[in-house]
Amino acid sequence: MNRLLDLYIFKYKTFNIEDVPLNILNDNLLNCKKLIHYYSWAKLREILLKHNIDIYNMPIRYNENGKPLIDIPYYFNISHSKDLIAITISDFLCGVDIEYVNRTRNIKKLSKYVFKEEIADIDSFYINWVRMEATVKLNGDSILKNDNSYLDCYYNKIEDKNNLYYYAVASNDKNIVIHNEI
Repeated sequence: MNRLLDLYIFKYKTFNIEDVPLNILNDNLLNCKKLIHYYSWAKLREILLKHNIDIYNMPIRYNENGKPLIDIPYYFNISHSKDLIAITISDFLCGVDIEYVNRTRNIKKLSKYVFKEEIADIDSFYINWVRMEATVKLNGDSILKNDNSYLDCYYNKIEDKNNLYYYAVASNDKNIVIHNEI
């Protein structure tokens, strides 16, 4: 039996700050990274409203590694990179990661540090990176605790104008169907 896992991918754009859940807001609205963070929470709220759940006033807790937790009947995960946002909503634990392919990044050095081996091919590096990050987020762990035993995640790429992104969805459930991929 297949279970629910919805994946939404959005492009960052101007939004109404009043759509952001109250417990997410703080005074640092001028930081661009913070704005995409706020936008992703506004989109999560929009998605959950379709399930008749409004997280606007709900308390948000965080585990010891910073994974946000809300008392709702779904699991969720959020990732953003450059100007794309990926959100998963599911009835089981899941993790998602999306990464902009930065062709100027020193992937050989970084891969040796993170994966304990040198990866020279940029596509292989980002596929491994999003799979690892999605698995880490699935477990609510820290990337510092990564033991390179990441799951065989669903992954794909998105080409947006001159930008390339990779994303991955991790789950312990092997019978998933991705219902929405926008």
